[in-house]
Amino acid sequence: MIRALPILLLLAACNREPQPEPPTATENAQLDEAGAMLDNLAANDVTPTNAAQ
Repeated sequence: MIRALPILLLLAACNREPQPEPPTATENAQLDEAGAMLDNLAANDVTPTNAAQ
């Protein structure tokens, strides 16, 4: 059992899924702009729940 532990730990470390790369500065700016546009659309949305307000 003692000899199997290092092998199991190595296998567990090798079985990790690769992480996606973080967005670049340009992509981050585009994501922020898209988020702001969605926020504006949501604020101007007229639905039955907020039409009476």
